[in-house]
Amino acid sequence: MGMNSTLMTLLVIEALLFALTMGLAGTKRHPVPGEYVGTAFHLLLLPVVAALPAVPSGQAAGFLWVACDVVASTGLIWSSRSQAGPMEATYTPIRMAGHLFAAIWIALVSIHLNAFGALTGFALAFCFAAYTLAAGRIPEKALAAPGLLMFAWLLLLAFHVHPLAS
Repeated sequence: MGMNSTLMTLLVIEALLFALTMGLAGTKRHPVPGEYVGTAFHLLLLPVVAALPAVPSGQAAGFLWVACDVVASTGLIWSSRSQAGPMEATYTPIRMAGHLFAAIWIALVSIHLNAFGALTGFALAFCFAAYTLAAGRIPEKALAAPGLLMFAWLLLLAFHVHPLAS
């Protein structure tokens, strides 16, 4: 399997994992399964971030996003098993900071896409940044639209990967 087909396969898997993560996020009583799937989603993003074209600062932002979300997810998994209970006040800001890096990476990768892919990526990047900077003033239900944009953007990347990867 060549680089393009491997990357395409990874991106389709990523889209499916993201959809599963979003589906599990709605189960507030038992958040841990969603955190495990979300951690897998982010760790599988590492070769994607490495393979897609972006200026070095954009690629660094992609890696920082993954790091922040993995730290937040594993922190929530660990805190759910301790006597202290979930520590969302600690880990949510880490995750949100990571989403600022995600917005940078997504926007810089989207520059290389066709008009529809770029528009989807820029809208997604804007949503990530706006939700983060609103600091909880936007209801969590509002994440449905960016969730759909992320799913669509990953699939657009998967099927437009040939001009992206070298």
